[in-house]
Amino acid sequence: MTTSPVDVHAYYRQVTDVDIGEIARELLGGRITHESRQTLFCDCPNHKSQSRRSLHVMLDKQGWYCFGCGVGGDVLHLVEFVRFGRVTRGQSGPMPESHRQARDFLAARAGLPPLAQIAANSPEEAEAEHRLTLRVREALTALAEIYRQRLLANAEVLSWFRAKYGIGEEMVARLKIGYADNGGPSVARTLMDGPGAFTMAELTATSAFRPTPQDGIVPFFDSRIVFPYWSRGHVVFMIGRRTPWTPDQVWEKAKYKKLAVRNERDHSHVAPCIRNDVLYNEDVLLTRPERVIITEGVTDCISLMEHGFPAVSPVTVQIREADWERLLPKLAGVKTVYICQDNEVSEAGMQGALKTARALSGHGILTRVAVLPLGEKQRAARERLAGLSEGSSEAEAAMADAKIDVNEFFASGRTAADFEAILAAAETPLELAISKLSAEVADADLSRLLEPILSEVGRLDPIEQDRHLRLIQARCGKIRMPVTTLRKQLKVVEIARPRRAAGGFGGGRPRGAAAAHPAGELEPPPLRSIQVNNRQLRDVIADAWAAIHAINGPAEPNSPDKPFLFQKGGALVRIVGAGAHARIETLGETAMYGILARSANWQKVTEEAVLAAPPSRDTARDMLVNPDPALPPLESLVRTPTFGKDATLITTPGYHRADALWMFSDESLDVPEVSVRPSQEQIAQARSLLVDELLIDFPFVKDSDRAHAVAAILLPFLQRIIDGLAPMHLIEAPTHGSGKGLLASLISIVTTGSVAEGRTVPESEDEIRKMITAELITGRPIILLDNLSEKRKLDSAALASVVTVPWWTDRLLGVSEMLTLRNNALWMITGNNPRLSDELSRRCIRLRIDPRIDMPWLRSGFKHPQILEWARENRSALVHAALTLIQAWIAAGRPLHATRLGSFEAWSEVMGGVLEVAGIPGFLGNLNELYEAADTDGQLWREFTGAWWEVYRQVPKKVSELNQLCEDRDLMVELRGDGSARSQQTRLGKALAAKRDRVFNGLTVKRITQGKHKGCILYALAPANGPNQPGGPPRRGTDLLDGLDGDVGDMDGDVAEQRPHTLGPMDPITYEDHGDVGDVGDIFPASRASENEKRACEGEIETESEKSIHGCPKNGYNVPNVPMASASKTKKATCVMGTFGADVPKTSPPRPQSEDRAGIDLTALPMSGREPP
Repeated sequence: MTTSPVDVHAYYRQVTDVDIGEIARELLGGRITHESRQTLFCDCPNHKSQSRRSLHVMLDKQGWYCFGCGVGGDVLHLVEFVRFGRVTRGQSGPMPESHRQARDFLAARAGLPPLAQIAANSPEEAEAEHRLTLRVREALTALAEIYRQRLLANAEVLSWFRAKYGIGEEMVARLKIGYADNGGPSVARTLMDGPGAFTMAELTATSAFRPTPQDGIVPFFDSRIVFPYWSRGHVVFMIGRRTPWTPDQVWEKAKYKKLAVRNERDHSHVAPCIRNDVLYNEDVLLTRPERVIITEGVTDCISLMEHGFPAVSPVTVQIREADWERLLPKLAGVKTVYICQDNEVSEAGMQGALKTARALSGHGILTRVAVLPLGEKQRAARERLAGLSEGSSEAEAAMADAKIDVNEFFASGRTAADFEAILAAAETPLELAISKLSAEVADADLSRLLEPILSEVGRLDPIEQDRHLRLIQARCGKIRMPVTTLRKQLKVVEIARPRRAAGGFGGGRPRGAAAAHPAGELEPPPLRSIQVNNRQLRDVIADAWAAIHAINGPAEPNSPDKPFLFQKGGALVRIVGAGAHARIETLGETAMYGILARSANWQKVTEEAVLAAPPSRDTARDMLVNPDPALPPLESLVRTPTFGKDATLITTPGYHRADALWMFSDESLDVPEVSVRPSQEQIAQARSLLVDELLIDFPFVKDSDRAHAVAAILLPFLQRIIDGLAPMHLIEAPTHGSGKGLLASLISIVTTGSVAEGRTVPESEDEIRKMITAELITGRPIILLDNLSEKRKLDSAALASVVTVPWWTDRLLGVSEMLTLRNNALWMITGNNPRLSDELSRRCIRLRIDPRIDMPWLRSGFKHPQILEWARENRSALVHAALTLIQAWIAAGRPLHATRLGSFEAWSEVMGGVLEVAGIPGFLGNLNELYEAADTDGQLWREFTGAWWEVYRQVPKKVSELNQLCEDRDLMVELRGDGSARSQQTRLGKALAAKRDRVFNGLTVKRITQGKHKGCILYALAPANGPNQPGGPPRRGTDLLDGLDGDVGDMDGDVAEQRPHTLGPMDPITYEDHGDVGDVGDIFPASRASENEKRACEGEIETESEKSIHGCPKNGYNVPNVPMASASKTKKATCVMGTFGADVPKTSPPRPQSEDRAGIDLTALPMSGREPP
């Protein structure tokens, strides 16, 4: 595989493009002892400090320094220092492993592959280039400190500087503003002989020194105020401001001198890391402020920083077009950008401000232009300037006095509150252009000036259009320019404006890209025209759908565009965001209205003219309620190769209609080609990577838990082949710190490339339904319900339903419209010994981990200590391993697993088949434990009825007598409560009434009424299978028994010789030859049942019960299988659930079965422990 050349500087810039405060809080956590607006004071992890605040993280400079250890640096150095106790400088030789791991840690956070992976052919060369970058930045930082000291030592220059700019001593020290005084000791010699021991080549690489023909070097700056540009704790660039002491040479005439950047002609000695696209105070953007101020000069920026405003300033006068691609991502999260340029007579600064503002507005960023007000000095100078001849010295002096910048604004005594008022009054570029209009402008000139303004106004919504038209009227005069006239002119401009298909509905051209099409390519077709007046609404709607389909049609195979409008569950949706942050979003009326406005030319046709008109709201509403079935369906978004429903591997980014999915490209993923028929060696390697590397450090309780973890990893790749429902994956542990969340994160990283967004389960059922609907709409492949509460049992009909019905139907939030959504997600739940209802337990498979130590978070000795970083670094290999195991199953003929899980048959057959081919044992091996652990209520009733039967047999008893039994044996403690005996009897009576006719371990709870009074209600136990066999299996209906092939004989006999006839509600159904059902004979003759019923009706239950008790055989067949009394919940402590006392065989030997015998549908058998319907 060949690799393209790596821009190492750009790579390290992207890796370190993160707020150091965010990293410090993540790595240091509890060691942060104090915070200020600009600094985090931390307890250094590498030395003991009494103050516990020796490590300072400087948020404004995005750097840090430990005063105890004497080291510091940028965010990369901080990661290395905290995690490995050292800091890598620009020393010679290869980079240490600590630097590489710190770099890869930040790269993984930024979504970038390790440098060694993308520079596979020459990682040493790439690191050598970065070593030079480190040395260059260290040299510039050391040079800035020398210049700062020389500024402070020169009283005359310092006095001039303070009078000129008014910048305080604290800012000078913090930003290392200095003076390039070359009259003292050689600056170059100081750097070469100092602690850094920089070489001459390293100093010339900074561009702050120029090589001479005599093989020497001279400083670039001479007698100038030097402003260092900081980035990530280092100086990365410098500019020098001319002073009265700057030599009067031709090359020193410029007001500002900037470091030269590298070019092969005359600056080949300059390092590639010296770039002039950096902003002054650029690191402030890493903190994601809500607003940012862009100033014209560096000193203006410093003045605003000193007064607490987030400000930046470009090296050049304006931000160049080529720099926007790098700077725009840094403005993510910024709500408003203010442009504040010098207010001067020439208005050059204002023109630059407008240009920058338009560029930002074109990229969707709200931009306002802040205009500095003129003071008395500026107004007087402008009045004086009117009488002076242009070019004279007096005119030039007046021009200088007529200008005001931020420095002078604050130097005149203004405060931060005054500047806040300027920001509050700041206008958009369009408002500012309107403010330049005047009533004195001639009509011909006014029409010309209005055309670009009205063209911009026409792009606004109707309310904003009306506001701007009234602003124009206020500037031009109501009589001269009525609003009606402006509206007519606006329509003329709208009709005259060329309209082409838009590419900004989520694909194709990025926001703000130029509308002009590249040469050599076909222009998109013009938009359709739709007449809105004098027509039936249905015809307008039909034309609207045709217009949308014309620009929403299938993209070309190699086109970067995608459809912008889809349908999902009966709703119109679109894709918002990209990559890991992409999601599916339903459209509202406003969004639909905007799409219509951009999809066609809407016109009102009259006898006089064809006028522009907005689309009707009724059209938008109807299209939302009645989506066109021809729209492309969209069910999910993926970033990882996956298998389609036809078992074909999908690897091409873009829309795939057959599977209703959109695949985003993932630049960090480089998956090798998957073999069509993987060999056994390839299968073993894939299995080992997942089991023996990724999951090796997790203390799974059983093989089944490990198998289910692999199943969770494979499910998103297999979901479409299964084309059925999958159970929830319950990741549980006995205590926190065991690794539940870590396991969920690893599963998500492999399948999606990022950690899943966890959600807590709401308390109300209504909120749970809303959460389910909101999650399914987004189309994310993983839904994580994190940290279930240990205090309450999770019992939700909505959660139970969403994984057992193929389509989820619910009301769209905020409207009356119903959605029908497909569940294609992997559902994961985490919790410490979570308590689930019976219904939810039957819909889960378990992934249990148990470190078996008191404080599991203190464990060590892991194979991969930083497993998340390891998974991100090796994600390509992990994805390839998952795809290989699935492809091996496909190549083997897609065999189905023998064990089927009720309600999830397709999933269990396919997933079990894949794991069986992969050689991963244990699938569905721990289900019974989960169901038993969840059935705490049934266990308590089994204990109670067992003791009840032991004492009273079938004798009817009052509730008070049963309550006394519970009191004597510490039974049903929680149910009865801690109240009085009467209160406990009431509670127990209500519970018995609720459990009437329920069967617990072969015994039925019977309610007997002997009179009309409340006290005449008695309760008794009756064997579920008749009076002579209370301990036998529940009776089946004769119609079912008749359907079973074989002899129906005597039931008495060895249980081990008979096929088990009961199935739990979620018991796995195994297709194996178990032989004949057995000899089931005269279980309960009808005559006996009729006789018992007759006696019960005649009130002879007690007599019959006594006969049954005295006539009970010695072999104990009529003694039910009850739990041991010792396994109970006492008043003082909760004991672990016990086991059944009887020794009942779990399996039965197979019996011969004839080949012509029809198969038995085991799913038709009633559930064990329940009465048949």
